[in-house]
Amino acid sequence: MQRATVFLLASLALARSVLGQQPALPPVDTAQVVELRLSDSTSVRGRVVAEDLTSLTLITAAGVRVSVPRTSLARWQVVAPAQGPAPAAAEGRADPNESRLFLAHTARPVPRGKFAVLDYLIFFPVASYGVTERFSLTGGMSLLPFSPDQLFYVAPKYTLVRSQPASLAAGVLYMRIVGFLSAPGYAGIAYGVATVGGPKSAATVLVGFPFATGGWASRPLVVVGGESRISPRVKLLGEAWRIPGTDAVPAVGGVRLIGTHVSWDLGLFFLLGRSGTDGFLPWADFSIHW
Repeated sequence: MQRATVFLLASLALARSVLGQQPALPPVDTAQVVELRLSDSTSVRGRVVAEDLTSLTLITAAGVRVSVPRTSLARWQVVAPAQGPAPAAAEGRADPNESRLFLAHTARPVPRGKFAVLDYLIFFPVASYGVTERFSLTGGMSLLPFSPDQLFYVAPKYTLVRSQPASLAAGVLYMRIVGFLSAPGYAGIAYGVATVGGPKSAATVLVGFPFATGGWASRPLVVVGGESRISPRVKLLGEAWRIPGTDAVPAVGGVRLIGTHVSWDLGLFFLLGRSGTDGFLPWADFSIHW
């Protein structure tokens, strides 16, 4: 009995010593962003949305839910107050298509392991996949009925810098027409893109050099776009393309309706020129993501 008592007291003292070495836990507070430094020298940033006896649950800026074991926490600090509701809340989901505007890529990658199928204007299906935390791959084709020729393309993108204030990425869009009437050849764009801002609002500038079978363009293509979250499920989007060799500026603007597994982009496509706006066409696309 005496040995059991001594053993119990020793165990309690050891447990108390070990617990005393653990840092205080950050509070469950979706109104602030914290950075957790882990025992393996890695770190993770996000909003603490839940905790239990063994772990903390965070939502990152990309809307990814991360579970961190309590025992791996070395220290933590408040980074900045959060803007708006937590992305994981039912009234404020993260945008699953933040790697793109309507057509133009942003500097944000597709989250690792995430897969999406998109459809532009019915006849242009697209698929995208997050291969790593920074490298994503997009590819698609046309399904034009009664056409002997179809367009195939692939668009890898690597995010060089990924942060809340600004992200920077580089990528290539490679296109080829395949069919009975098409001549052998290819075309595409090698580009760099920067996105400044957070989940609530951001601006994107893309600069690229078009290339084709005959060589490279002498002047760059420039795309300017922006996005603004106006409600938990609605985001305003817009982009304009300055294409070398033409005075017309294609542009598209509208809204993104963000759902749990399906999102919609609705807008108007128009051409800006010296004479003003030369008409417009309705734009619609949707994505299924998981």
